[in-house]
Amino acid sequence: MKLKSFLAVSITAAALALAIAPASADVVNNTNLAAPGVYYGAGNVNGGFITDTEGGIEIGFRAKLYGVVDPTGILTPSNNVYFAPVGVSPLKSTRAAWNFDFSVNPGGHSLSGATALITIEDLRTGLSMSFDPAGIIDNAHSLGAPGGYQNSENLIFAAFGGPIGYNPNVNDTFKFDFT
Repeated sequence: MKLKSFLAVSITAAALALAIAPASADVVNNTNLAAPGVYYGAGNVNGGFITDTEGGIEIGFRAKLYGVVDPTGILTPSNNVYFAPVGVSPLKSTRAAWNFDFSVNPGGHSLSGATALITIEDLRTGLSMSFDPAGIIDNAHSLGAPGGYQNSENLIFAAFGGPIGYNPNVNDTFKFDFT
């Protein structure tokens, strides 16, 4: 069983852009996650997500500034597009200036037999890589969303950016496909 289809395109230069191609009529831009909201990390706030809900299961995706947990770090999408600064984070030079966050909330439904996949494609080079977001060891879990998970990742991490040759200082466009 496929969870959902959710597409994002990102431009990294003076900007990171993520665009969603609706997989259903339940795609909502620039919104909060359903209860229990954001529960990964400390101090992260809800908001700025693009969500897709099908059969009571919600997936969410957003971009935000690395290390900024208050609302000023949330990148607000404009027509499904997020813009983020190019370069490394001023808080930690081993991180890109932006993260991508994902959430799967089963809404009381079982995810048994469901599969999830995030594919990241560099549209400039044509290189891509895919991963199962459920398999990330440090995903956060909540009693308020049994079976669900959330995380915030940085494209500079070797597991994500390595296979596609990500360079935080290069103007580039990426497509994120969350299915």
